[in-house]
This record gives sequence, C-alpha cells and structure tokens, in this order.
Amino acid sequence: MFSRSPAIITSALAAFFVLGYFVIILREDGRWPFTSSNHRLSASHDSKHNAVTQGSSAGKSISTYREIFSVSTSQKRYFEIKGFEAYNASNPSILPHPSRNGSYIVVTQRERKTFDTYQMVCEAVFQSDVLECTAPPVNLNMSQVHGSKCDGRAKWHNFVTGPHDARVFQGPDGSYIVYGSASDYTCLGQWIQAFRPLIEVYDDDKASVASTHPGFTNATEMRRPDRIASPMEKNWFTFWDREGQIYVHHDLVPKRVFARLIADGSVGKDLAPFATTDAMCLDQVLPPCTREHQVAIHQATNSLSITLCKRSDEKCWPSDDNTFVMAIFQQKYSQPFNLVYRPYAVLFRQSAPFSIYAVSQRSFWVHGHRVLSGEEDFLDNFKNKTSGKGNRKRELPESPAEFHFLTSMNWNLPGASYHGYIDDVIILGLGIEDERSGGIDVLAGDLLQDLAYCTGA
Repeated sequence: MFSRSPAIITSALAAFFVLGYFVIILREDGRWPFTSSNHRLSASHDSKHNAVTQGSSAGKSISTYREIFSVSTSQKRYFEIKGFEAYNASNPSILPHPSRNGSYIVVTQRERKTFDTYQMVCEAVFQSDVLECTAPPVNLNMSQVHGSKCDGRAKWHNFVTGPHDARVFQGPDGSYIVYGSASDYTCLGQWIQAFRPLIEVYDDDKASVASTHPGFTNATEMRRPDRIASPMEKNWFTFWDREGQIYVHHDLVPKRVFARLIADGSVGKDLAPFATTDAMCLDQVLPPCTREHQVAIHQATNSLSITLCKRSDEKCWPSDDNTFVMAIFQQKYSQPFNLVYRPYAVLFRQSAPFSIYAVSQRSFWVHGHRVLSGEEDFLDNFKNKTSGKGNRKRELPESPAEFHFLTSMNWNLPGASYHGYIDDVIILGLGIEDERSGGIDVLAGDLLQDLAYCTGA
C-alpha cells in the first residue's frame, strides 16, 4: 500500500512548497487578481489579553502588545461596519460628516471580481455598536484608466483600472483621498485628490464645496524626490508643517524619504538627510525588520497633528515643543497562507528637518480581535499549557487570529481638521480578513503610552 514512486512524492512536495511561495509573493505585490477569504469567525472568543510577549530579533528587546479599547461601544471592543457585505469591502476610511453631527462618511475598497477596482462610499450612523450605512453604498466617481508600464509578474496590473488601497482623511484645509492607481511613470503610482467634491451628494453645505481645495481638484499623481520609482508604489502619506505647507512621506525604512509636495504632484528635494538624528534613533527604537525572517515595515495610515497635553487643560497651548506629526506604521510578517500586521505609532517634528521624536514600543492589539472559527481548541490548549508560567499565561498566538490591519485615522469631532489633543478621540479604520470593515474609537493618548524617545530630536 506504500508503493508510491519516490519521484511522484517528491514532485507533490515540491508543488506544495511552490504554491506556498506564490501565495506570499502575490500578496506582497498586490495580492491575487481576484481573491476572497473564506475564513469564518468565532464571535464568542474575544481577546482578553492586555499584552502579548513576542520573541526578540537582532538584539532588540522583546515587543509586547498594548490593547486598545473603544470609548463608545458597550463592550469596549471594535465595531463592525455594515452595508458593504454584498461587496466584501475592506480598507475602510471613516470621516465625520462635514455638515451633519452624528453621521459619518465611510469609504471602502470593493472586492475585485474583474480587472476594474472601485472605492465605495456611504453615509453611516451608529446603531447598537455597529456603524451602519443609511442607504446602499455607491461607487465613488473616480477615473478608471489602464496602465502600460507593468512588466514581469506584475504585468497583469496593466489591465487593472481604478483606485485602490485608498485613505480618506482631513488636512488643515479640507479632506483628501490618497490612493494607488496606474502610473504615468511606473507600474503603480500614488495619487491625491480633494475628497469633498467627490461626495457632494452627501453634503448639505454645497456652497463650501466649490471653494474647498484650490489645489488637487483633479486626480494628481505624486512623485518621488530621488527619481527612482519602485514598480509598485504604496502606502505614502501626506503631512503638513506648522505653516500649513503640505509634504509627502514616501518611506520610513530602509531609510526615510520625504519631500515638499507641489500642486502639480512634483516634489522638492529629499529632506530626510537633514534629519541627522534619525538613523541612529530608528536603529534603536524601530521593531525588527529583516528579510531573512520575512519581516517588513510598511507605512499604514495617514497622518494627524497632535499636541501632547489635554484640550481640557487651560494651560495647554500648542507649540513646537509639544506638537508633533503622528502616523501609524505596521510591522508585517509574511507566513505561508497567513499575514500578521503589528501596528505602531511614530511621532516626528512639525517643522524642518522633521526629525523623528518617538516610536511606540508595544504594538496595538484591538480589543475584540478574535480567533478564527475552528481554532478555539488551539487557543484553549495554548492557554492551558502556558498558565502558571509567569507572564506567558497572558500570551495570545497570532496565527489563528483574524487578519487585522489599520488603514486610516481621523479626529472624531464635528468639524474636526488636522490637529487635536491627547484627550480627543481618534477613529481608526480597520480592515478585517480582506473582506470586512470595522473601526475603533480610542483616546489619542491611549496610542502614545509606550513611547521610546530619540535623543537630540
């Protein structure tokens, strides 16, 4: 009964490992052309762990999770976004409605079933701890163009049209959308456009729409300062200095790259070399990032400006000493058939040379992060095996947990702009399993509890 040919067995094993390799590669380069996760979740296994100790690498100290809690939901867990289920929509951005208190504008990425990609939008309100569309979502009216500069294994992107992986956020002078689409210079580029004119149908104050954003009224491709474009440009974010000048932050690793953004999408020179304290600081405070362990660091969200004292404190006044640009990046682990994202906060100065000021040392664990259906026994066995072993009894394995990633953040205030304080609430967009959307509203200060500071910054 065991008379199988060794050659056949060897071929089968080789095919299995090749399949695992391509799953990792294709997800790294934009995932499969048409994907849908079939994971189902167990609603009865919420995370109750404040911190999860993880192994160290390359001499770095061990990292642990900081669990973050909702300030509004009854169980303090993240909330689901309902209304997009028929479209398996993910990558949400959640923006307080520009003219109606208690309402939100939600933008998600529709699952791609053809070569056309769409961002979907609806107006939503909270109903019993769920953010629910008040009417069926519609596609954002954005340009659908083909590319021509993709080659190799990314050549299929030439047939993909439309925006994807969008971030919608507030700047000092209004709301914007940044997204990926076919590039005029490389395979996939990063584009920016004024957002409010795209949602005029939801806007009561139509008179102010036309006067918003003297620049970026039309979709504008942003450029790199070093003229060396990656085939797949992803995850750039914009930020503003204290004078209201806009910049674009291209990379955090392997080295920072950022530059002033001009209205036509061109940029000034790379300003990162002038932040002379960054290299040594980031080497000390960033989580490990090594190719040999298939670990990468990706920029994740847009930026916000934050003053590190309370709005409620009459002695709190924004200054260069207490006000910084904040963004969230993610440490990405590529594993066969599984991805793990660990989000961290980074702060940098709001004036040139925009030096890194601090990086959080514990990644965020969103309260309510659940294990996948069918993995409950694994989790129970793990907890039984580790109970009574000091802090290890609080560990939670990542492999059976639902796939989470943070996509956007905005101040959860009526009429909010770019700036806030540590006692203000931030609403974070949460992608779940590449097919569902959620979010969590947290105190800004809760994201900044575990900072390591840069000497001399």
